Amino acid sequence: MYSSPTPENAIPPPLYFFGVAHAGTGKGIVDWSYLLAEPLHAYYEKKGEEEEKI
Repeated sequence: MYSSPTPENAIPPPLYFFGVAHAGTGKGIVDWSYLLAEPLHAYYEKKGEEEEKI
């Protein structure tokens, strides 16, 4: 039976982006988008390491 995820067992989905635009329209700035997710990644990475120690 399917149960909805709870905070204890929730796994966030990966984030993908596919951008299509003409040359010279600024698509290169998307390369910097990882900076938005970096603090969250560091938080969950640290949290996972702490849980492994328990």
